[in-house]
Amino acid sequence: MKSEHSRSGEGRKKWPVSAQPEIRPTPGRTSASYWRERVERVLCTGGKPSPNYSIRISHQQRRTRFPLYTSNKEAASTKAAQIFRYLIEHGWDETIAKFKPHTVKGQTASKPDTVGDLIRVSIALSSARPQSKEAYKKAFRRLVSGALNIERPKKAESSGSYTEWRDLVDAVKLTKVTPAKVIAWKNRYLENAGPDPLAQRSAKTTVNSVIRNSKALFSKKLLPFLTEEVELPAPLPLEGVPMEKPSSMRYQSKIDARKIFIAAREGLAHSDPEQFKVLLLALVCGLRISEIDHLLWESFDFDRAILRVESTKFHELKSADSGGEIDLNSEMVAIFSEFRTRAEGMFVVDPASPPRLRNGSRHYRCKKTFDSLRRWLRSQGVSGKLPIHELRKEVGSLIASEHGIFEASRFLRHSDIRITAAIYVDKKKRVTPSFMTCTDNHE
Repeated sequence: MKSEHSRSGEGRKKWPVSAQPEIRPTPGRTSASYWRERVERVLCTGGKPSPNYSIRISHQQRRTRFPLYTSNKEAASTKAAQIFRYLIEHGWDETIAKFKPHTVKGQTASKPDTVGDLIRVSIALSSARPQSKEAYKKAFRRLVSGALNIERPKKAESSGSYTEWRDLVDAVKLTKVTPAKVIAWKNRYLENAGPDPLAQRSAKTTVNSVIRNSKALFSKKLLPFLTEEVELPAPLPLEGVPMEKPSSMRYQSKIDARKIFIAAREGLAHSDPEQFKVLLLALVCGLRISEIDHLLWESFDFDRAILRVESTKFHELKSADSGGEIDLNSEMVAIFSEFRTRAEGMFVVDPASPPRLRNGSRHYRCKKTFDSLRRWLRSQGVSGKLPIHELRKEVGSLIASEHGIFEASRFLRHSDIRITAAIYVDKKKRVTPSFMTCTDNHE
């Protein structure tokens, strides 16, 4: 029997008003916030997580998992709430028929099956660089556009016509993109280039680039996961599509590096120091334009006379092999040490444009400087399509001539010496038979 003291509640712990524990209402199951922490990525074949979320819903002693077809958590939780509300109103059978029709006997699969779906899922699964992923997307859209005769606008990507074209291409069913149509597009593109050898060479380079980058979306390592998320046609759009045998890409030197260096030192060094820096980094150090664009002063070690090429938060190198150290001669150390004393920012080339961190489209921070230098190089007789890149090829050829192909490959930081031999190196030494210089001593 409880005492009067106990019944009256005296002696019980009482919470001060200010210290009352906060009671937060649990979001209802029809709310997206309820599902936000419950959506999940399940493991696909091979143990790799699916790029898209799914949700397992329990109701009336039954539990079923629903695919949500999105890698965005907010969108996934919103769709999960939508499914649950539909379930409450219509019951299990109608909900499964609507949101999982491919599991219903007698109904066709309803996995995503458009060009846009393929791009979205493949890019989410890929571990390639953002710049590479962007190249894959653009190439496949261009290929689909050509194969199905969808006119591609020439305006900037930010224009409304480009957006309309992209959405139109993304809505195309993958089953419409057949290998035969792709081959027909390739042949038309080559025919339109005409008989001119240079135009044919350019056309072959273009179609090979488009096909190669498009095929990356269907790579062997991604296919097992793609088939779980996207309804892929058979055959695949690029199955059996051959590449064109490329014309020789071997570099043929048409410039005088010393003459260009002297002209730049006497002119650009005073009139436009930023252009002069770019020229030296390309012609003397062999840097790629993308490496020059976000090169930091901290990459220089003037005491050791080296320049470190490495990934930073502003720029990811082309590959792991692209990193390395470049030896600097005393003149380069003196020139850039002087520039360093006058520098105000962190970047070696310091135009007005600030850095922009972009995951995707290539954007050059120093675009105006690069454009100006290209014009100057053409005025000096550098007539190639990519004048600044010509400087990298020229210094690679000089290194190969003076120190051998292996050192040139290391200097250019190529992943394979065959790249150096096939594309970047032109012979610098005269090679002629010696028998004509022999003296005939016979009488």
